[in-house]
Amino acid sequence: MKNAGLLLKSFRVPQALFFIVLVYSGFLLSQQIMNFSFVLKIAVIFLSWHFVCVLNDIYDEEIDRVQNRKTPITLGLDKKFYLRFGVFIALSSVLLSIYIGLICFLLNIIFIFLGFMYSSPPIRIRKYPLSTSFIGLGAVIAFLMGYTPTEINPLIMKMIFILFVVTTIGTNVKDLKDYEGDKRAGVKTLFTVFGKENGKKISSLLLFFSLLSPTILLPYPFYTGLFVLLAALSVIIFHKTEDFRLVIIIVLFILILSAFGVLNSF
Repeated sequence: MKNAGLLLKSFRVPQALFFIVLVYSGFLLSQQIMNFSFVLKIAVIFLSWHFVCVLNDIYDEEIDRVQNRKTPITLGLDKKFYLRFGVFIALSSVLLSIYIGLICFLLNIIFIFLGFMYSSPPIRIRKYPLSTSFIGLGAVIAFLMGYTPTEINPLIMKMIFILFVVTTIGTNVKDLKDYEGDKRAGVKTLFTVFGKENGKKISSLLLFFSLLSPTILLPYPFYTGLFVLLAALSVIIFHKTEDFRLVIIIVLFILILSAFGVLNSF
């Protein structure tokens, strides 16, 4: 029971919801009829994302201890047991994706590979600047997982580009929570390179402009005004709370709004 309770600590609900919404957005724009395959795709992305979280907890142990963050590892869960659990859920997601079809399987393998590259040594992309591009790629994969096997048209290509921009540039704000730990571990982020306060200013500016990128898809006064308002609100919330999870909610709302706006333009 104790291990089960500790495993629950590995769940990142806002982030998991983020990827689930991306799968849903892709499915929505594909104009497919709701079916069991969609439910399985949600399960696949949830399990694969959870595996990535397990890897992150294992290899970020030093950083998490500096930040006094409560993860299964810092709370005493055995690393080998936790890794076996991670491998089990990764294999489960792979088997489910095989059942869904070849395209879903390939996208899932790429998603898992990117997560492994992001957190795990010796490469550990997380240590380097622009590591958020891997998050952007993961977001695009989640979207495509929901969208395929529908043919990709130029409008969807624009949606994919904007999704990549938002999740690559805008998610730099997430690194603030690990500032002290990243600084000690030699991880290069906007905050460790430019300092905490300057990093907040730069990441806030990037967040604001990245959240305006959907206006490329929806160049109408109503959407432009709404996106400006939401982008400003996200920056204010970030500065007041320094909590990226609240920003995720706004980002999700903007992405869903963009998806419905694009759907109505078909």
